[in-house]
Amino acid sequence: VLLAFLAVFGANQVYALALPAFIVGVADLGWLVWQYEDWRNDIYILAEDRIIDIARSPFGLRGTKRKEASYAVVQNVEASTKGFVELFFNVGDVVIRTAGAQGELTFSRVYDPRGVQQDVQERLATFKQKQAEKENLRRRAELAEVFGIYDELRRTHS
Repeated sequence: VLLAFLAVFGANQVYALALPAFIVGVADLGWLVWQYEDWRNDIYILAEDRIIDIARSPFGLRGTKRKEASYAVVQNVEASTKGFVELFFNVGDVVIRTAGAQGELTFSRVYDPRGVQQDVQERLATFKQKQAEKENLRRRAELAEVFGIYDELRRTHS
């Protein structure tokens, strides 16, 4: 819209109005680039045993923040969209609440938030299943050791 105003004002040689339109247009373009870079620099990683949220400021001016949470402390995963625009473009937020000091991890403005929520929940279920399998193996090893000691004591006292 500002480019159209700029073209009209420039064509009609109304430079007093063309200059402010140009300045506002450049400022708006800068704001859009800043917002895109802010969105693009946020990285969410679903590792095998933890979730990693890396938030880097646009162009690295304010540094990088990194949050991690093990699947063991995840309590709840929620996905939400706000308003018609987010619903239309299938963009929203995914909030992962944890029991630890991390509190929560928020994946902001992700594409297909319900799909991301489902992916996190699937990885969470896989992690819990592997933990249960490890616990079962540990218990079996303990029982085998106990029965071995029992059998050895029974033989020595017979």
